[in-house]
This record gives sequence, C-alpha cells and structure tokens, in this order.
Amino acid sequence: MHRRPGAEEATSWPLVAAVVAEDVVLPTVRGVHRAVTDAAFRWTGPLGRPVRPFVELATDVGYEGVRYVLRALGSTAHRLSGDRGRPMASGTPTPGALRARAIAVGVADDRFRDRARLHPAPMSLHLAGHPEPVAPEDLASLLPAPTARVVVLVHGLLDTEHLWRGSADVPSLPAVAAGSGAAVLLVRYDTGRPVAEGAAALARLLEEVHQAWPGRLRQLVLVGYSMGGLVLRDAAAQGAAAGMAWPASVSDVLHLATPHLGSWLEKAANVTTWTLRHASPVTAPLGALVDRRSQGIKDLRFGPVHRDPPPGGVDGLLAGWGASPAWQPAARHHLVAGRLRPAGRHPLNLALGDALVRAGSARGVGPLRRVPGDAPASITEVPAGHLSLVRRAEVATLLRDVLAA
Repeated sequence: MHRRPGAEEATSWPLVAAVVAEDVVLPTVRGVHRAVTDAAFRWTGPLGRPVRPFVELATDVGYEGVRYVLRALGSTAHRLSGDRGRPMASGTPTPGALRARAIAVGVADDRFRDRARLHPAPMSLHLAGHPEPVAPEDLASLLPAPTARVVVLVHGLLDTEHLWRGSADVPSLPAVAAGSGAAVLLVRYDTGRPVAEGAAALARLLEEVHQAWPGRLRQLVLVGYSMGGLVLRDAAAQGAAAGMAWPASVSDVLHLATPHLGSWLEKAANVTTWTLRHASPVTAPLGALVDRRSQGIKDLRFGPVHRDPPPGGVDGLLAGWGASPAWQPAARHHLVAGRLRPAGRHPLNLALGDALVRAGSARGVGPLRRVPGDAPASITEVPAGHLSLVRRAEVATLLRDVLAA
C-alpha cells in the first residue's frame, strides 16, 4: 500500500494547460455558440433555413481546426519542455509543486485526468521532516525510539501533508504530538477520488502500520482536517467491518472543520449547475462545465459516504442525501468548528460558517439530520476561517490536552 516516488507523480503542465483549453474551454464556448446560433435561426424562421447548414458546417470545421491546433501545441510543448513536475535536482518535488498537483488532481474529473496524464498516486505515509514516503515495514528503523502511541494526521481537499506546518506563534500539530512522546505519521492521498476509495486505502495502510509496528501499538490518535475527517470516519467503519485490528486501538479522533453533514458550498454548486443545465440551451454548457468537478468534491455535498451512485446520478438536484453513519464507537470524538466572525451568532457565521463548513455540519447536528451515536467528547469553536484553522492556538491546545489525558 505504501508509495515510492515514481512516474505517477510526474506532471506535464504544458499538457495540462492544453487539455484545459481543448477539453474544457473549447467545448463550453462551442456549446454556447451553437445554442445562440440555434436561437438566431429559430428567430429568422424560413428565411434562414437555406443558409443554416452552411453556417453550421463552417462553424464545426472552425472549431475542429482550433481543437487540432490546441492538441498539437500541447503535445509539442510537452515534448520540448521536458516538464515532469520535478523541479529539484534531487528528483524530489518541492512542496509548491506537490500542492499544485494536488489542486489539479483534486479538482478535475476522471476524463480530464486521463487526457492530461494526471495518473493517480497511491496513498502514502510520511514522517515529519522526512521528504520521501516511507513503507510501514521501514518504520522500526526510521523512528528514533519505539513508542506505543501514534498520532496520524490526514489532510483535506486539494492539499498534501505539508498542510500541517505551524506559524511563528503556534507550533505545528505534528510538533505538538511529537512533544508528547508520540510517533507522528502524516498521510498523503488523492483528494479527487471518491472519499470511500481514500477511506479503503487508509484502512489498509493503518492495518499494515499496526502489524509492522515495533512493539505493541496501544493507542492511535487520529486527526483529520476537512475531507480528511470524512476519510477517517469511513476508514474506521470499513476497517471494523473487515475485522481489522487497528480500529480497536483508536482512543481519540480530532475532526477539524470536517463537513459531517456536508458543505454548503458544494450544495450551492450542485443547485447552480442543475439550474444552468435545465434553464436554457445557452446556459447548459456552463452547467456541464462546472459539473466536471471531481467526485471527491461532490462527496462533500452531504457528508455521508455513498459507495453506489444515487438514483438519477450524482449530478441530480441535491442527489446523495441520506442518513449519516454513526460515530466510531469506543473512541472519543473531538470536534472543532471555525467561524468567520468572533461573535458566534453573527449573520455571516450562520450563513457561511468558516467559509466552507457551517458550525452545525462541523458538529454533526443539523435541522434534518445528525450523526448518530454517543455525543462527542468535546466541541471547540474557533474564530478562524477554514484555511487557517489548523494553525490556531486553540487547536494545538486541544491536541496537547487530548494527548495529556
């Protein structure tokens, strides 16, 4: 299950740019153009009927010509640049290059990824300060001293393990965990894939860690940020259902700005694209464009993980609504919700939460749904936006308190 550096991380940015132009922008422009032309000919009636076939033929030939030129330019730039996303002489991508690739694979749908050769990278395990992925069986030789406590941190959408850096005033969460004497493992995964796929990969990876751990692994503390919290929840459920050993070692789970009941932004995107696709032939191509976001993003609509597509497909109006899976039993769950304004009842907080996740979703309690199971051990609200929440002192203090308990 571990990943070694290889071709799956190579990214040809000229090719990606060419595919954006050819496979995303051009079809959208062509679709809108065709809809406007059709409307114009409907307005002219019989007068325009004789010339319509010639106009449509000329238009199609023009767009096909542009498409072939874009494809040729992309292929040529790809060959000439030799860009494979590895700017460092050592062959190790920089954090910036890894983040750029994470954004590309996290946003794009499968068709785009195939065309742009954004090959999926298997989930990988990392040690803080160690740039290369590590295999579970190598942990014994890489860790400074055996410990029975392990902290695993899982990042969110469009990110990598480099998310967990600290700030000038607040230590990073890996540093807080290491300061308690725990071993710290960072997970990197492809956030554009369905959440259930990432959860299955994480369940297998943690089972390998549990089996290969030097000595007995007595305590697992899991920290998930945003989408990472959903991946952790489903990994524990899948691991327990498969009879794996590691879920029984989990003592605490920290959910940082996790959309347990979904993100309002993905719901808004779904309603907007559905409306565009059905409102008019002119707006339909725009709706189809936005619907090409990744399945990982679409899984944030309602929070629960659906292994089978909902009736009518994932792009139906508010498709995917359902009951939320329960909290992992026996583990203590600590929830952290962000807000944009210090005053908890500020209208902006009620409407947008931390800009991506409202407080009710982060707490697993909504007007129509709630996460079943025992009540969380703690709920912390932090006056911080979604993107800065992991570097807040309140979050570092919470992790320190959990590890000291």
